[in-house]
Amino acid sequence: MNRKLRLKASVIDYLEGALFIAPWFIGFLVFMAFPLGYSLFMSFQKVTITATSSSTQFVGLTHYRYILFENGKHSL
Repeated sequence: MNRKLRLKASVIDYLEGALFIAPWFIGFLVFMAFPLGYSLFMSFQKVTITATSSSTQFVGLTHYRYILFENGKHSL
């Protein structure tokens, strides 16, 4: 009744590869993917910061319209 569990070589290779890439993948998610996604999300918001709290209001493409069409007219 004393049997050891033996894994196939392909499963061991897969696990080794996953463990090798895991630190890079976690670092990418924490330091690149989440901040990029959150900044994209926040670019569609109007943020109001007060002494006690902060609030956001969805404004859609308003900021992008201003940057591309309204603000660019005066630069020439």
